[in-house]
Amino acid sequence: MSIDEATSEKVLGNARNRSGPYREAGYWADRLLIDYFTAAVRKYPDKIAVKDDRFGALSHGELAALVSRLAGALEGRGVAKGDMFVIALPNWRHVPAFMLALNAIGAVGVHLPISGGKHEFSGVLGITDAKGIVVPAGFRGKDFVALIESVSGDLGNLGVRVTVGSEHSAPGWLTFEALLSDAPAFEPGPSTRASGS
Repeated sequence: MSIDEATSEKVLGNARNRSGPYREAGYWADRLLIDYFTAAVRKYPDKIAVKDDRFGALSHGELAALVSRLAGALEGRGVAKGDMFVIALPNWRHVPAFMLALNAIGAVGVHLPISGGKHEFSGVLGITDAKGIVVPAGFRGKDFVALIESVSGDLGNLGVRVTVGSEHSAPGWLTFEALLSDAPAFEPGPSTRASGS
């Protein structure tokens, strides 16, 4: 399910009411994760931002360029403000890239541990009515594409299906590289900001 404006405002309004003391003390601000990342990019463009043992390291500047392309690609595929998008990956550099890209367009990243099985994936995908999902093509002997296909028959909203770590994709799926091919850089607008920020 996509979060509508009224629900979003209700949740944010309730949070604002309870957050008064934290805001007054300066602990909370109306800033998004992408805002903090953008500040870090300006301050440390050449410092390593993320590193994993399979895909290597990215500097803040490199990650920012990837996030911009990924946000443009996701938006171009119909992922929009309020949409849910499941991220079920090992601790690879793609996780922060997806989280930041989704945050930039106002979508919600839903983390799902890759240790989950059919029951967990079916439950999370059903409850969130996710617009998309990213999984490893395979990891530790598990075929995630087959797993998702086995539970997604009734999940018509799951339009963007991405695999990481493979040169080829199954029908109806995109590799991470294919998702990014010809992706425009993302240009944020006021409609992508969370209400109240």
